[in-house]
Amino acid sequence: MINDEFSEVLKDSSIVTPITDVSLVMFLAQSKGASIAEIAKALSYSHQRTASRVSALEKLSLIYRHTDLNDGRCQRFTLTKLGVDDVAELTRITKDVASVINEISKEQSVQIMEVLFGFCQAIENEPISARIKKLPNSRQGEIK
Repeated sequence: MINDEFSEVLKDSSIVTPITDVSLVMFLAQSKGASIAEIAKALSYSHQRTASRVSALEKLSLIYRHTDLNDGRCQRFTLTKLGVDDVAELTRITKDVASVINEISKEQSVQIMEVLFGFCQAIENEPISARIKKLPNSRQGEIK
């Protein structure tokens, strides 16, 4: 539901970047360019997923590939003008989203982002699937 809401926000803007790749273009903006290995490590993606996403972003003309001047074997990726424009708009929208989240936090009398980050940390420490297996009468893994 949250992802759908953010997708709607992006659709209502001039942003070309797919919602699934926002973190990747934001990383490239901060890093001023990176290799697939650097992107994968920074975003905790597999090399295969990173290569796939980079290819998709190249096709959308958001990033371009160039040879590393210090290592001719290494390909680096940098934002295009369109990518830079997207990041500027994403940055503006992120501020608006943060304002809305703060408003909802006040309405609900809970720090929503704090709760969400805590939830993410908890499932990173012990995934939901592992927690389900520990439940009394859990049948996960029994039926195939």
